[in-house]
Amino acid sequence: MAKKRTHNRNFVSKEIDQEVFDDILFRMMNGEAVTKICKEETQPHYSVFMNWVRSDQDLFDHYARARTIQTDYFFDEMVEIADDEKIDINRAKVKIDARQWHVGKISPKKYGTKIMNQIDATVTHSVKPDLSRLSTEAREELRTLLIEQMRAAPKTISSYAVEIDE
Repeated sequence: MAKKRTHNRNFVSKEIDQEVFDDILFRMMNGEAVTKICKEETQPHYSVFMNWVRSDQDLFDHYARARTIQTDYFFDEMVEIADDEKIDINRAKVKIDARQWHVGKISPKKYGTKIMNQIDATVTHSVKPDLSRLSTEAREELRTLLIEQMRAAPKTISSYAVEIDE
């Protein structure tokens, strides 16, 4: 039968212990899981700690910031795991994958998977308008405007072909 865990009596009340709260955040920023920290006899139960977080916007902001810093820690740790020649390759992969998932969820803008779409397209479109009704001056003005448009075109389009019958 599992031994029932008792918690430090100081945390039975909902009153926030700022020193304990800050210590948990510090340990969290250094890669420890809050659930693991809160299993220690000298720490508040996880639900008590999370009630502290939810009860005060300032505490919530500090907690969220600590989570973000924790992702930086995990990111750096992934490099260490990958460089460790003593660790089993399969174990390393599991550890890195878990951290990669975690940092991608907590800080998706910074560490999330970015999907890059690259489109390579060639557009060929020939327009041969009937310019016979235009005066020579109007045709020259049109030609000048088209040349200006070609020069102002984005560099990704390699060329234009404009044919004007006179």
